[in-house]
Amino acid sequence: MKRYLLGLLVVAGFLFSQTRVDLGRQGKRPDFAAMQDTKPVQAAPELPSACTVGQLFFKTGAGGAQSLYACVSDNQWEAVSGLRGCSVDENNNLTCPGDLLSGDASRPGELALYELPANGGDFISWLAPQSIPLTYRLRLPPAPPASGQVLTFSTPSEGVAQGSWTTPAAGGQTSPLIDPSTLVLLDEFLPTTALAGGGAFGQLGWQPVGGGVNYMESSSTNPWPGLVELTSNGTVNQANGIHAAGYGFSYPWFWNASQRTGWEFEFAFKSDPYFGSQHITRVGLVSASSQTPSDGVWAEVVNNTGCTVTGANANWTFVTRAGGTGSSPLDSGIMYATNTYFKIRMRSVTAGNVLLSISAGGGAYSDEVPLPIATTAALAPVFVLWGCDNQNHRIIVDRFQAVVGR
Repeated sequence: MKRYLLGLLVVAGFLFSQTRVDLGRQGKRPDFAAMQDTKPVQAAPELPSACTVGQLFFKTGAGGAQSLYACVSDNQWEAVSGLRGCSVDENNNLTCPGDLLSGDASRPGELALYELPANGGDFISWLAPQSIPLTYRLRLPPAPPASGQVLTFSTPSEGVAQGSWTTPAAGGQTSPLIDPSTLVLLDEFLPTTALAGGGAFGQLGWQPVGGGVNYMESSSTNPWPGLVELTSNGTVNQANGIHAAGYGFSYPWFWNASQRTGWEFEFAFKSDPYFGSQHITRVGLVSASSQTPSDGVWAEVVNNTGCTVTGANANWTFVTRAGGTGSSPLDSGIMYATNTYFKIRMRSVTAGNVLLSISAGGGAYSDEVPLPIATTAALAPVFVLWGCDNQNHRIIVDRFQAVVGR
């Protein structure tokens, strides 16, 4: 009887000890596939302060981006997951649903590239503004860049903007690369004959476009002579401006712009507080004062629905045209503003290419925007204002300079 009881106690102790299996010593090829519920790693809201290499830990409440951590060295955890619902196909293409988030996911739509060292925190990023109305794709160039080149993109076509490598031109206040044997023409609009209300003014043969052109003489209320006022006078679809064609726009004051190099033009003027909505403002070289010149290169703001040429530009845009066709307006990145002096500069140091930049409020010139130019027509420098509603609009012309290679 005693032997029987002793045997039962031994068996019971053995069975009790088997309720806790040591897989490290007793397991052999454990298969959890058929188990109803498994939790292979620890889980808690905070990472343990101590760990050994090979440990895994699931941090709860951290969101899908960084939940599973691995101990990569003693007491050092690193996130090993965070691509919610993402998949990688046989070609190693990564696909993720919804927005691609970065960091703490506080800025949806931003792609950030963080540095890899463990102590790193620096990153570069692209942030897509919520104002973009469509989905755009940026296609990289097929070849690598040369030293010093920068990546630029074309106007999107069917949602795709083609990238290309370009050599940037000098920006800011860099002196133009023009041979010193040049012809320099400067006009401060001091009249050859001072005629209040219009008439002859300046040294370069400026001619009026439409009405509302007024030379501002020196007086007790205007101690700064040499300003020309262009006012639309509340007329719908009315052009007002000045050009330096001399004998009309057919006279080649400046011609063959695409083939000539070593030239520069600068236009200085002020956008007046009266100058509000429903207008077209254009300065540059044109073949005519029409709303759509067939040839030329210019800077413009189009903000109206009342004229033939319509649009809503917040920034100055750049345009080149030849024979009635040419580039779409290219955003300069410089905002149009009232009661502000602007200087528009355009120059060419390479045939078939023109560089445009803007100085706002007396500041440095913006980075130059390169545009192709193909026109060989006769062009005239022009300041022109189109009033497209029945309100008064006005700009004040202050200065013009031309530097042309002989």
